[in-house]
Amino acid sequence: TAFMGSELVATKGGARESFDEACAIIGVEPEASWDEIVSVYRVKAGFTHPDKGGDPERFKRIQKAYEYLKKVKGPKGGKQ
Repeated sequence: TAFMGSELVATKGGARESFDEACAIIGVEPEASWDEIVSVYRVKAGFTHPDKGGDPERFKRIQKAYEYLKKVKGPKGGKQ
């Protein structure tokens, strides 16, 4: 799977490619801790949020990547 625009689509690379791409979209290394991911996401989301003059498509892409990383690497208790 991979991100195309704001959608997650199937590709031959599978889950590893999606994880790496989601990390790249957020701007973190694949080895980043969950706390690092959240911190960088919040900064990027703040800059790209449409209510703050950011690009709606870029914001959606960052949001989708974050949601994907949250499922894969996020806390198990459902926080954040």
